[in-house]
Amino acid sequence: PQPARKAISCGISGVAGLSTRTLVTNANLKALCDADTGTESIGLWGEFVNAGTRTEIFNAEPLTYGAKAQDTNPYNDWNYSGETRYWNSGMLYYFRACFPQDLMTNLMEQMDATHFQGPINTKNTQDDMLVGATQVNTQTSPPNVVNIELQHIFAAIRFQVKAADGYTPSADEGVVACWLQNQGTTDDLFSRAGYLLHTGNETPEIHWTPYSSVFEELYRWEYPTGVNFNDEPHSLYVPNGTNVGELYTRNDNWIMVIPQTVKAGSLKFFYKMKHTGDKVFSVTIPAITYQPGVQYNYILEIRGASATISLTIQDWNKLDASHDVEL
Repeated sequence: PQPARKAISCGISGVAGLSTRTLVTNANLKALCDADTGTESIGLWGEFVNAGTRTEIFNAEPLTYGAKAQDTNPYNDWNYSGETRYWNSGMLYYFRACFPQDLMTNLMEQMDATHFQGPINTKNTQDDMLVGATQVNTQTSPPNVVNIELQHIFAAIRFQVKAADGYTPSADEGVVACWLQNQGTTDDLFSRAGYLLHTGNETPEIHWTPYSSVFEELYRWEYPTGVNFNDEPHSLYVPNGTNVGELYTRNDNWIMVIPQTVKAGSLKFFYKMKHTGDKVFSVTIPAITYQPGVQYNYILEIRGASATISLTIQDWNKLDASHDVEL
């Protein structure tokens, strides 16, 4: 008798940095992708190559979650529609995934098992988007689970304010507005929009091409009552109940930005204080290269009419819990 064919199983595992409010824990991801009550899904693309001919096996396949009370295998809680796919021996397989599926498929110009590409503008898109890919060679026995590690496509920046050492701010010395703005006359400036290319399967890579910069106020946010501060950092970009910058408050004060290089002197952070009316203050953002999947926390230390800015850089927290999916 012929041996039983082995079903393809895929694990969305080792997701690096589910640390924003939208994606906090494994349980939240399951809830977002719940087949009955969820609003999102993981999207999957897959194909195999035989003698130079590519055969598609998954095309924008939505993966949803549905716990099975009588089944203790966690892989079986993740499902797709349609018939079960099986491995073929002696083939090279490519897999690529994204989250959230609907948003990314609306933004991308092309999506398949070997690459995603398309334009994104963070002026009007602040969702934490994830991509991942891998490949499998079935010259030997197929794996039990194909693991795809998802990575953030954006960098994240946050601005916090505190009193400088030895300075005691007055009760009405709160920050009521802030924004970023390019300086100078060159085209090589900070951009909130760019073109994404996610390519490679054995070693997936995220590439960004920033678009031409603009000199208008970027990520402007207002908070009429003012964010007061003391000797401890207080986050700006908190929910404000206004129409000015509310989009930029949705990720626990973190702003999603296009990974890129900021040259020295080319970008400033502007802010207004409650007790000084329309007067505008500013500090220069030091030269920096923003990388995907990295958080950049700026702390503005205010002393009356002057301020300095410091930066802490860290990777998004890696979530060790596995998001395993059986296909």
